[in-house]
Amino acid sequence: MQKFRKVVIISGTSSGIGKYLASKLSKKYIVIGFSRRKKTIKDKNYYHHVLDINDFKKTNRFIEKIFLKFKKIDVLINNAATNISHGNFYFATKDLVEKTINTNLTSTILFTNMVIKKMISKRSGNIINIGSGVVGLLPKGDSVYAASKAGLEVFSKILSK
Repeated sequence: MQKFRKVVIISGTSSGIGKYLASKLSKKYIVIGFSRRKKTIKDKNYYHHVLDINDFKKTNRFIEKIFLKFKKIDVLINNAATNISHGNFYFATKDLVEKTINTNLTSTILFTNMVIKKMISKRSGNIINIGSGVVGLLPKGDSVYAASKAGLEVFSKILSK
């Protein structure tokens, strides 16, 4: 490990935006990614952990291990998300609604709280929360997903102050 390299944590790296960001950023930085699925990126600077962001005890231990190993966290990219309704709110259940809100909003807030404490102790760090255009588009049927992402948008704006 080279001390001058930035350490980037990205949630939700098994597919989509998270996978793309992890594979691009690992060309230049140390990237620690996690998702509920196995590693899909092969790069010497990419470290993958199978972890569900909704498991608060495990995510806290995960952050502690990263900080012990690398002594810093330079960038946090909160990308993990889920969409239960996929355009049809009629089929939403209590469990699916809770899973969406917990994954897209609650867990992201709590994970950020864990990481920001490490960043503050080093007086350095950047946090990027991946939102969604769905907040402005208001597509029919995606009310739960849009509500969770709107909450994330407001959280991000206030946190930045």
